[in-house]
Amino acid sequence: MKCPIASQLPHRADAPACSNLTYGQLDRLIGQIATNLRAVTTPVVSWTPRGRVEDVAFFFAAWRLGLCVYPLSFRLPEQEIQDRVCRAFATFVIPCAAKHPLELDSLNPNAPATYLETSSGSKIACHTFSAHLASAEAANRLLSLQQNDAYCLNLPLFHISGVAILIRTFVSGAHLLLKEEAVGATHLSAVSTQLYRYVRDRTSFPHLKCLLIGGGPLSENLKKAPYPLFLTYGMTEAASMITCNGTVLPHLEAKIVDKEVWIKGPSLFSRYVGIGLRDEWFPTRNTGFFEREKLHITGRLDRVFISGGEKIQPETVESALLEIPGVIQARVVPLDEAEFGQVPKAIVQGEREITLSEIEDHLIQKFPRFMIPKVIENSPMKDSKLSKMS
Repeated sequence: MKCPIASQLPHRADAPACSNLTYGQLDRLIGQIATNLRAVTTPVVSWTPRGRVEDVAFFFAAWRLGLCVYPLSFRLPEQEIQDRVCRAFATFVIPCAAKHPLELDSLNPNAPATYLETSSGSKIACHTFSAHLASAEAANRLLSLQQNDAYCLNLPLFHISGVAILIRTFVSGAHLLLKEEAVGATHLSAVSTQLYRYVRDRTSFPHLKCLLIGGGPLSENLKKAPYPLFLTYGMTEAASMITCNGTVLPHLEAKIVDKEVWIKGPSLFSRYVGIGLRDEWFPTRNTGFFEREKLHITGRLDRVFISGGEKIQPETVESALLEIPGVIQARVVPLDEAEFGQVPKAIVQGEREITLSEIEDHLIQKFPRFMIPKVIENSPMKDSKLSKMS
């Protein structure tokens, strides 16, 4: 199929595409990056996008070359990035533009297009471009995203949320704004932490038609924010949005099996990397129920909690805490907090008092900062030797 950006060229080459670039200029940049990407010999290419124009072009350059992209968080320690690239049999590349663009304008919609880590980081979901396209087209109809609109890329490109914004914008022929250009947006996707800051700072968006909020429950106070809010529920495996204001998007089907939400549809991932193909119906691990044709999500079947839109798996942090000398038992729980919704709290039992700085020094080499406990509760063991034996 024709690349969505190339499809805009015959009649809209001079229309705004990404930040200050027109569709024609963005298409040329894609070709220039593709020229350098030709040297990649693996089917998967990886990098750490930071939301720049070059990062946007990198996605489409890789797709036009038939490569699958594996974007990784720049917050990860360098050694962890190298390990993940190695496990995925990928090539790590720093995006750069050659002098002469490679003349390519098509992509294979059924080939692997993305490797995206699930929010817990425990699995990597593989999507085809056609799956992303199915999600984007359904979302665009719901959001009435059109050529004269501007969608702000204020979510990370190593998450499904950021990738979904790219596809939605360019499929509709709209204008993609970078994070610092958010004031001009007609459409925004955000998490509750960002909404909290908008309200706190009284941020004005004079052209805003739609502010999508996802990444976890929203407090009653934030539901009263003076913006056109659309409350969403989605996940990596579904190529982003599953419901909007409780309504399941028309390209998907949902059902409840033993209180768990199961979904199926064309936007679902093909497989987890290293695991076989999925079944037709996908169990989400979310619990919920239908009421008056609205899907209500009530929780999760595991212990994952949300901090500033990021999901945290407590057991992962607990295992690392147990590596600290003197720690005998460790538990991580969510602590309610105004700005981030919830932050991780560590409850440790040990032979001595464990400090926050000690925890941070140990964990900073393993995890992004949002996973590091912000509060610690020490509960010294009365008889540490007995506790170790038990």
